[in-house]
Amino acid sequence: MQHSAGLIDHILYLNGTPEVGQLDPVAQGEDVGTLFRADLDFERDDVELLRKAIAHCAKVGDFTTRHLLEEMVVDSEEHVDWFETRLRTIQQVGLENYLSEQIKK
Repeated sequence: MQHSAGLIDHILYLNGTPEVGQLDPVAQGEDVGTLFRADLDFERDDVELLRKAIAHCAKVGDFTTRHLLEEMVVDSEEHVDWFETRLRTIQQVGLENYLSEQIKK
């Protein structure tokens, strides 16, 4: 949501009209691992899209937007790492053990 809000603010700053009428479907899953994999796929797609947008901004000389997107891609890459780590942990210790550790925290 922070990325969306930042982009909307930037679009409005540029006197644009953000397109917010259509939302992507919410991921569903049978268990935490399935949801994590869906979120990981989303974050990877986000990183790819942001990198393409950064390249476009550099090409057209929009350095303000490029800087904003560069901050977002760093954040999204951290999310990718977080989900990959959680999924590796689940694979190593099992879903039940992973979840029991989350309750303790």
